[in-house]
Amino acid sequence: MSLMIYNIRSGSNGNASYIGTEKSGILIDCGISAKCITASLHEVGIHPGSINAILITHEHSDHINGLKVLGKQLNVPIYASEGTLDSMQEKNKLPENCKSYSLRAENSFFIGELEILPFEIPHDAAEPLAYRVFSKGYSASFVTDLGFFPKKIFDTVQGSDFLLIESNHDVEMLNTNTQYPLYLKKRILSKKGHLSNDTCAENVLKLCQQGSKHILLGHMSQNTNTYDIAYQTTLSTLTQANAEQNTDFTLHLARHDRHSKIYLLK
Repeated sequence: MSLMIYNIRSGSNGNASYIGTEKSGILIDCGISAKCITASLHEVGIHPGSINAILITHEHSDHINGLKVLGKQLNVPIYASEGTLDSMQEKNKLPENCKSYSLRAENSFFIGELEILPFEIPHDAAEPLAYRVFSKGYSASFVTDLGFFPKKIFDTVQGSDFLLIESNHDVEMLNTNTQYPLYLKKRILSKKGHLSNDTCAENVLKLCQQGSKHILLGHMSQNTNTYDIAYQTTLSTLTQANAEQNTDFTLHLARHDRHSKIYLLK
């Protein structure tokens, strides 16, 4: 018996992750096409019909673009905060006749063998949430789209065996990008924007010191970051603290063009 986790896609153009056991499975976000998600599930041996629910973090398009089609195909309930559900309803982004359930931060609930703890994140959306999922004696946290990493979030996710964490941008690349207007740069750098590589690395180190082992860097900008810069920023922070790769931690990338490494916690 094991807990399986993998990121289907991650980036500014679309996000979706899977976590499940032999009996229960959920998607966290549905920001890419239903075709891509179902193909990726089949590729790793998961039948889409085994998905029990779709959890949404917030209503931005890169997290819900495939929801109407996939939600209708799977006919499973949609879980999100009340603010997120209201926003999706107003924008006609929910599947027709779907069952939806509103979540409150810090109120955990169960979907089959999975216990899910939603918690607030600082982002410029209606009522955004992140999730920590518990099962089989393990836990995994999915934390992207946040402008900073407050102590409350650190306390909520510390001890997670697996962590998908945002490493969105390199600050210098962002500041020198001539294609981004000033208002967009300010939004990204704000406390309701996105995590920089440096902020990500600082918190990954602290979380690894508290027991987290498997780190997956995600939601990277294709315009103000590179996979190599993001990876090396966190890797150097960990190794400079004398942490040993593949002994004290594993570090991988969640990409926009293919699914991530598959994690089996058992």
